[in-house]
Amino acid sequence: MLWLYLDDERFPSHDFFRNVFSDTDTILIFRNPSRLLEWIEINKPDEYSLSFDNDLGIGIDLEGRQVLDKIMEKVFNDELAIPVTVRVHTNNVIARRAMANCISSCRKHLDKYIRLTYPNHCMEITATEKEWMEFSKLYYVTVFDN
Repeated sequence: MLWLYLDDERFPSHDFFRNVFSDTDTILIFRNPSRLLEWIEINKPDEYSLSFDNDLGIGIDLEGRQVLDKIMEKVFNDELAIPVTVRVHTNNVIARRAMANCISSCRKHLDKYIRLTYPNHCMEITATEKEWMEFSKLYYVTVFDN
C-alpha cells in the first residue's frame, strides 16, 4: 500500500508504524499540500491511502481538509482512484468533522466504502528525530520538504 502523509512538521507516530503501516508499504511524507497535489496529478496512484493533518503552518495556502476536497473531486470526476483509507490525524476538531463529512458524502455518492480512521485520541505523537531515522531504515520512506 502506498501511504500519502501530509503534515507540515510531524513524522508518523509509533502508533502509525505499529498499527497501520506494514513492512511492504511505502510512505511519502509531504510538508506542502501543493507538492502533494502535484505528485498525485503526475502519478495517479491506483491503490493508496491518505493520512492528513489540517493546520499546515503559516504561509501555507491550503489546509488538509481543502486538499482532501480537491482529491475527492478528482475521484468524483474519474481522474483518480478512490483511496482505500483516509486517516485524519489533526487535533483540529472542526477540520476533523469536515473531513469525516467529506468521506461520508463520498461513500454515499460513489456507493463505495472508504475506510476512515483516527489515531488514538486523535493525537499524532511524533517520533524523535533519532527514532525517525531508525524507522526510515526499516521502511520505504520518502520526505518531500517544501
